[in-house]
Amino acid sequence: MNEGQEQEHSPLHSRITQARDRRASGWRRLLLGVGGGVLLAAVAGGGLWLGLYLARHDAPDDTAPPSASTPVTTSSDSAPPSSTTGTPPTPSNATPPPVTSSTTPPSGNAAADAEDRRARFQAALREFERTREVDLARINSAPVPGPRAARARIALNKQKALAAFDDGDADAAHRLLNDAAREAADVLRDAKAHYQRRVRAAKAAYDADDAETAQLHITQAREQWPGGADAKQWAARIKQLPEALADREKAERARAAGDFHAEQAALRRLAERDSSDAGVQSRLRAIDEHLREREFGQVIARGWRAVDDADPDSAARALAEAERRRPHHEETRRLKTGLAAFTTSRDRDRHLADAARATARDDWPAALRAFEAAGALTPTRREAAEGRHLASRVTDAQKAVDDFLSRPDRLGTPAVAEAARRTLRDAAPLLEHSPRLTAGHAALARAVRAGQTPVPIRVLSDNQTEIGIRGVGVIGRIDQRVIELRPGAYVFEGTRKGYRSKLVAVNVSSGDGAAAEVRVVCDERI
Repeated sequence: MNEGQEQEHSPLHSRITQARDRRASGWRRLLLGVGGGVLLAAVAGGGLWLGLYLARHDAPDDTAPPSASTPVTTSSDSAPPSSTTGTPPTPSNATPPPVTSSTTPPSGNAAADAEDRRARFQAALREFERTREVDLARINSAPVPGPRAARARIALNKQKALAAFDDGDADAAHRLLNDAAREAADVLRDAKAHYQRRVRAAKAAYDADDAETAQLHITQAREQWPGGADAKQWAARIKQLPEALADREKAERARAAGDFHAEQAALRRLAERDSSDAGVQSRLRAIDEHLREREFGQVIARGWRAVDDADPDSAARALAEAERRRPHHEETRRLKTGLAAFTTSRDRDRHLADAARATARDDWPAALRAFEAAGALTPTRREAAEGRHLASRVTDAQKAVDDFLSRPDRLGTPAVAEAARRTLRDAAPLLEHSPRLTAGHAALARAVRAGQTPVPIRVLSDNQTEIGIRGVGVIGRIDQRVIELRPGAYVFEGTRKGYRSKLVAVNVSSGDGAAAEVRVVCDERI
């Protein structure tokens, strides 16, 4: 080992320095012994042998051949250091391998071989201190049964190994260090087993709802390994066990009383503490479903009450909530159908009321529109169909009568008069439903009679003009003449040779008996 490596490990460097000092002191004593022996030989004759004896026991023999035993190899004992938190460390080797011969054959250089054995021991020592001693330190204060004597033997073997190394026996040092590592692995294994037993016991007590026993076991486990992750987790759960037991009792009482909301609240607190409890999760799902079903039923009932109370707005709000909760549920579809039927019935009744008001004020066109709207909502309702039929007949009759009365001059024509008489016959059965139709019917009857009564017409001319009435006949050359024509439109035509023809349109209407005058004279030469 070079000087820089010795300085990296000050304790080890100190021990090696002390060993070198003792070896130097031994050589000095050897020289002194030899000198003293020479002197004593002269005096007592045996001093030389005494000096050689002292030198042999005080100074190491660096030139001695390699021992049959080899130093402890570093590869078999090497292991990464355990974490100071989390799961308890597992010993890197529960049973370290026995000392074997050197992995490298002797080089033939005694000094180099001795240095190699010392270097390998130093590496093994560093690994032991980095792993085994660190893990042992974590359980030194823990109440592990029976490791004190073992730890004392481990420490003693380490000290013996160091002493052997100081005395130059690296192979013996390596064997003693292996013994210490093997016993350390046993102690760590036992400590881990003790820790795991305590955790299991705490879990069993927790499952049995025994908070006091669970707390006792988990405390012992945490004292064994304060950083153990599973012990830490169980400690948190055990700490909440009294509250969990209280919530479980509340949930049971609420269930017995049928108070689902209180039971749900208690179970949710339990689930927050332990989400892995399948029984709590299952009961929570059942309660949630029951409450959803009950609340849904309340919404449906509220909707039907609104329908019965003729409150479509409230019914529509209840239906919207039901569709949000359970859109495909049978009760949702039934409420939707019921609300639609109610709305249809309401609108139909409103249209029928509008029709009744329209007939009362003799407004049959408005009544017809209302009956048609009611019939579109409920086509099979007899009331709407019969009302629409009557309103249509009255409206058609009124229109026909009004059309004839708007052109009474046409009623003198036989065909028109006959059509008017048919209208009067068709409207007769409807007169009781419409005062306006009754009045129009009477007026048309009078107009038909007047249209068939001739009206006197006085025709004036110059005895030179030939007069005729288109479609009626010839009057001839006259000075004046009174003729009779039925009410209507007529065209008088006058002709005279050398003069332009004269056309005179006359609208004959029923009069009061006095003759109307028409003058027809051709007085414009060609």
